[in-house]
Amino acid sequence: MSSGIIFEGFRPDLEHAARKQCEHRAKEVYVFASIVEPLEQIKPSGLDIAVSELPPDSFLHADGILLGKPEHRFSLIDLDEGTRFAGRLREPEKLERVA
Repeated sequence: MSSGIIFEGFRPDLEHAARKQCEHRAKEVYVFASIVEPLEQIKPSGLDIAVSELPPDSFLHADGILLGKPEHRFSLIDLDEGTRFAGRLREPEKLERVA
């Protein structure tokens, strides 16, 4: 699990999400956006999770399994899609690996 950058209130959801992504065979799990680059005095509103090497046939199930569990809203991004957004996330300092 990552360093102390994660707000404590998010840690249980993040640990659950990372574990579930790994169970679905994701090789790498990251967090990004406000959870990695928090603005001073503003608590992040959700978890932005990115995965790499998650088999395509597992992505929707891995995404759906999180819908009912986390206390905080979340988004799941596939870094292997080849989109511009995924490419930008791979820039230095944009991602924090958690699993």
